[in-house]
Amino acid sequence: MPSEWKKVIVSGSQAQLKSLYTDGSFIVSGSLIILNDLPTSDPYISGRLWKYDSDEDGSYLMVSKGCGG
Repeated sequence: MPSEWKKVIVSGSQAQLKSLYTDGSFIVSGSLIILNDLPTSDPYISGRLWKYDSDEDGSYLMVSKGCGG
């Protein structure tokens, strides 16, 4: 896909992205965002997302710092 092409997800639609790359600020807004198949422990790869589950506080979206395990 040429670099000038954009994918647009309009309000009220459902969309699935196979991959998403950004080299700057990334802003997401909305009432429901689903991230499937995230690891449930730190993958120790800098910048990778993972899901932290806490019995007391619920779930959190985490970003790995990438340092040792």
